[in-house]
Order: sequence, then structure tokens, then C-alpha cells
Amino acid sequence: MERINLDRGRWLRFERPMYISDRRAIVNAAESSEGTTLLDMMAAMCAVIEPAIAERSWDGAFDQLTVDELNDVARQWSQQTEDDALPPADGTSSETTSPDSDS
Repeated sequence: MERINLDRGRWLRFERPMYISDRRAIVNAAESSEGTTLLDMMAAMCAVIEPAIAERSWDGAFDQLTVDELNDVARQWSQQTEDDALPPADGTSSETTSPDSDS
């Protein structure tokens, strides 16, 4: 996956696309935030996102992010996953074309 650039010159790269289970866990973290603190919701998001990261530019804990950076990481990871699933603009993807087709 492509590198995601963050503020302050930091970056990270995911090793895999965002799975449905990841998206569900992030949505559940946001929905269950009623009655919990923002920090608890952010910690839940970090717990979903961190295991999928292949590399990052900073040492220390993954949660050394601002709320905006964390939301941006989740949004860009989701966007990269969707972009990778689309066929290329100049033809059909081999992943979406059956081997029997005439195209």
C-alpha cells in the first residue's frame, strides 16, 4: 500500500487493505463512544489500526497522534483500499476479469 504522509513530516504505510472487520470495529468504536470518553474511542481506533501497519517513521507508541491525524489515517487507509479495488482507468483489472472472457 502507498505511504500515508502526516503532519510534522511523519508517515506510515499499511501492509494490507482495510478489511470489513476493520471498518466494522472502527464504526463500533465511534458508535459506542456514547457514555465513554473521546480518549477511549481513540484508543479503540488505535487498537484496530496499529496491527495493520507495515512501517512508520516514528519510534514509540502508535498513539502519539493528534485526533485529526488518527482520523486522517483511518480515512486514507479506507480510501487506499477502495482505490485498489477499482479497475485501472485504461482497461479492466485482471482481478475483475474472468479468464474465460473475450476482453
